[in-house]
Amino acid sequence: MNEPRRRAALTTAALRRAVHTATRRRAVLVSATRRRVMLVSAALRHAVLMSATLRRVVLSATLRRAVLTLAAVGVLLLPSAQALADDNEPVPTEWPTVALPDDNDGEAAQPAPVEWPAVTKSDDTSDSSSEPAPVEWPTVQEQPGG
Repeated sequence: MNEPRRRAALTTAALRRAVHTATRRRAVLVSATRRRVMLVSAALRHAVLMSATLRRVVLSATLRRAVLTLAAVGVLLLPSAQALADDNEPVPTEWPTVALPDDNDGEAAQPAPVEWPAVTKSDDTSDSSSEPAPVEWPTVQEQPGG
């Protein structure tokens, strides 16, 4: 139950109790007609007060909803408004042209053979001091008693 309705229910209950208590205390002195008038006037007074309170609550809730709705619309439409303001239309990209191979009687030209550089083999007979010599493997020594 939301706050305004809860307040209205509490106020209504309190008003009924007050009217009932006042009516019971004065029951001996007040006639039945007067009691009815008091109840009706109290109910009318309560209805007027509650309608004004509810009107204020509903008006503030409606105003709050309207402000939040306008803010949401602004947030959603802001990017499109900026895009329209920039007026930057995308321009198509020019693709590079690819050269077609020469046509030899309806067939594509044969690719030229790849020329690889010649690899020369070095002489193993030359003694170069800059190159390290191979390491000799150690010999296995026999263990005594084995």
